[in-house]
Amino acid sequence: MDVIAHRGARLLALENSLEAFRVAWEEGADAIELDVQLTADGEPVVFHDETLAAWTGDERPIVDQRWRDLRLVRLVDERGNAGTMPHLDEVLEMVAAAPGWVNIELKTELTEGDPELRLADTVAARLESSKKIVVSSFSKVALSRFASCLPAVQTAVLIHDRPDWPWSPLAAVGTSSHAAETGATQALLGASWNAVHPHGLIVDRARIAAWQGHGLAVRPWVVNEPVHWHMCRVVGVDGVITDDPGGLRGFLENDG
Repeated sequence: MDVIAHRGARLLALENSLEAFRVAWEEGADAIELDVQLTADGEPVVFHDETLAAWTGDERPIVDQRWRDLRLVRLVDERGNAGTMPHLDEVLEMVAAAPGWVNIELKTELTEGDPELRLADTVAARLESSKKIVVSSFSKVALSRFASCLPAVQTAVLIHDRPDWPWSPLAAVGTSSHAAETGATQALLGASWNAVHPHGLIVDRARIAAWQGHGLAVRPWVVNEPVHWHMCRVVGVDGVITDDPGGLRGFLENDG
C-alpha cells in the first residue's frame, strides 16, 4: 500500500512547497500529491486554492495574476510554516531525482470549457511518458484531454459521492443501489483511466473490489487516522493519500 503525501508533508512544512515535498520523501512517502493551475500568463504553478485570500487576504484569482508576481509572495500557514509558491517545472526537476512518484492533480472547476483544456495541454507539454507520473482530476474534460495528449502517462479519476457531476456513476459501482452497470458507467470504466482516487468516506470492500475488478488502482483521499489506515489496509487499497505520510509509514511498519 503506497504512502502518498497530500500536498507534501503539509503538517511539517508549507503545503505544496518544495520543502513539503522534500520532507515527505524523508518521512518515507512513496509518492507526493500536488495541485497545478495556470496563471494569467499561462504558467503552471503548484498551489491548491483559487486565490490567496486565506494566505494574504488577496481575493484575486490565481488565474488573473502573473507568475512573476506570485513567485515573490511569502506564504505562511497556521502552524507558522513559510515558503513560496513553486512552478511545476521546479517540482518535476525534483521528482526526476526523487525515489518515488508524483500525483499531479489538474486543479479546475467542475464546469467544462477552455480553461480545463489549456491546463491539460500545458501540463502534458511539460511531461514525458513516465512511470513516475500519475495525473488526476475532478474534471472529465481536463482528464480526457490530458489522456488524449499523453496516453502512456497514467490517469486517475477523483471521485466522491456527489450525484450532479460526470464521474458520479463510478461512485456507485459495487453498491447495492447499482445492481446493474449502466451504459454511462461502462463508458467511464472503458475509458483511458488507470485508477480511481475516491474520497475516504465512500471506500468500502464492495466498491474497491468492483473498481479493482475493472483493472483500476484505488487510492483514497484524504485518510489521516490510524483506524482508517487499518481499514484501508484490510480492504486492500493500492495506496492512501494522507496529510501525515510519516505517521502512515510508521503505522504500516508496525501494524501486523
